[in-house]
Amino acid sequence: MRFLRIDCAGVSLMPKYGKVHVVYGDDRKSSCALAGGAVRACGAGLDIGFIPFYNDDGSYADVLEEIDGIDYVRCDSRGSYRNGDAGRCAEMALDYASTGSDGGLDVLILDGVLDSVGGTDKIIALMNYATENEIELMMCGRSCNEKIIERADYVSEVKNTKLTHASMISRWGGEVCEICGDGKGKTTMLVGEAVYSAGNGKKVDFIQFMKDGTSSEVGILENIPGITYLCPGDHDFIDGGRSPTDEQMEHAEVALGYVYDSIRNGAEVVICDEILTANGCMSVSTPEIEDLIKYAKGKRVKLMMSGHSCNQEISEVVDCAYKVNKIKHPYEDCGLQARRGIEY
Repeated sequence: MRFLRIDCAGVSLMPKYGKVHVVYGDDRKSSCALAGGAVRACGAGLDIGFIPFYNDDGSYADVLEEIDGIDYVRCDSRGSYRNGDAGRCAEMALDYASTGSDGGLDVLILDGVLDSVGGTDKIIALMNYATENEIELMMCGRSCNEKIIERADYVSEVKNTKLTHASMISRWGGEVCEICGDGKGKTTMLVGEAVYSAGNGKKVDFIQFMKDGTSSEVGILENIPGITYLCPGDHDFIDGGRSPTDEQMEHAEVALGYVYDSIRNGAEVVICDEILTANGCMSVSTPEIEDLIKYAKGKRVKLMMSGHSCNQEISEVVDCAYKVNKIKHPYEDCGLQARRGIEY
């Protein structure tokens, strides 16, 4: 059954800048960031075309295909990338991508295109086409060359900085992952993880710290079967340069309570967006996070945490760690203001 996106009445949509986004490095997390980006953009009322160039296992597709506003285009050949038919799959996707504006697309997402399309010139031509037609273009892959980086507006690199062997995680029970850094894509990566897990039949709880519960991805997350969204809300995002107020401390305490309730109530994947930023702003202490990690492991829960930075004490006890490095961002270059559906 299809479910509808929630458009915000009275809220203007983003200006059409035709910016180009690139996420490269760890292919699994980069794909998650693009899936989350689709959810965020759709929640702001934008129309999205989503084309997977990787071998598609259906985990994203089964969820994204059900969301009105996302046109998920399958490549028509399962396993084509591994079987040497990537060229045919890529040509099909490129044909759709190059005519995407004819259907009134606001955002075009090409998952894995940097690995699947031979020749930088084809990618550059797509980037130029998207900019000229005022389409926001999002692409990912394992690597990215300098020509593409130079032409793109947003560029983030995802590095796997720690990975505990799966057999050890299984022995200990549970899995704890941190995602931090100054690059764009951390929250959308977690949104994509929620979509991926829900598509695999997992019970997912998505808890936001620091935020007020009005980000554009929220309306979609609340309507995806298998995902429960939780956020105390009712205050502005905490400025890292100030000490937290009593209200913000209470917000963090309530959010932390949500996390424990989620684990006790049988959630299999618990996502804590910005809890590491809350730790850096002193509204959630390091001992509190260490205790949470021990509790999640004891209950064999997958716990995922994000933030701008993470201290060494926490990094030492997690199983997996990813750093999102900012390579380029238009805030610095042209003073671009945050746009609903893209930045929040």
